[in-house]
Parts: sequence; C-alpha cells; structure tokens
Amino acid sequence: GCEVDFNAWTQQPNEKPNVALSGLRTNGGHVHASYDMTKLPAAKHIMVRACDVFLGSVLSQIDSDSRRRNLYGMAGAYRPKPYGFEYRVPSNIWIAKDQNIELVYNQMAAMFAYMEANPKSTFDEDRQTVEQAINNSNPEAFEMLNAKYNVVSSNAVG
Repeated sequence: GCEVDFNAWTQQPNEKPNVALSGLRTNGGHVHASYDMTKLPAAKHIMVRACDVFLGSVLSQIDSDSRRRNLYGMAGAYRPKPYGFEYRVPSNIWIAKDQNIELVYNQMAAMFAYMEANPKSTFDEDRQTVEQAINNSNPEAFEMLNAKYNVVSSNAVG
C-alpha cells in the first residue's frame, strides 16, 4: 500500500517488491531532508545521489544485511516531497546507537555542505561505485568514494 519510490540514478520508478513471496518483514530508517530549493537548486535526484555518496555508502558499511536491500533500500531509492525528499536507502539500524544517529546527522550536514560548494555535481561517473558500495556493502567501493570525496574516516564507521 505504499506510494511508489524512485531511483535517483535511472530517474525511473522502482519496481514494487512482492513482499508476500519473500517471507521477510523489514523496517526502514528513512531520512527526510528539507532544504531551501532556491538557495540549493540541484534537482532532487542529484541531492539523493549525494546522499548515496555521503550517507548510504557509509551506512552500508555498518549494515551489511543485503536481504532487506533485495526488497527496499537499493542505491538511489527516494520519494520526492514538497519540502525536499525522503531518502529510502537506510535501514533502521542507525537508530539503535546514539553514535550512529550522530553519524547520520553529520553525514547529511556534510552532504549539504558539499552540494553548496559544488552545485553542479551530478555524480554520474560514480554510479557503479556507489551501487557497489551500497547494494553489495562493498568495502573497496566505499573506500574509493571516501578517497574521492573525503566522506568519513573509516574508524568512524561501525
């Protein structure tokens, strides 16, 4: 009964998963982002791509459970909202520890700071690396993103 979500990389709706066949129940730890779109005019799907780089790649190193991502939370998953967007990649693992809640806050702040400083970024060239980091919890892909964007120090993850 949920409304459709979209893929920021393909700009197409994500296929609705058949949860009845999976036998798996999941929870999301979605992040809602609101911002002044007149001051930060990047398209919402570009902002979501930035979230993949600065937040999704980091959280995938904390939560390597791919079962949920087979249904929900693949790289680029979001819903546009009038105030911004709902970033649907994270599971709810980050709400269990204060340090992870702080990490999410800090990573979102870093993402917004990056986009303010680099408003023309599209991250097109990073798609495969982002998808590997998030969809497969690939540590090498995460390290590539971290080296390129100074996403977060590795010892802050976990």
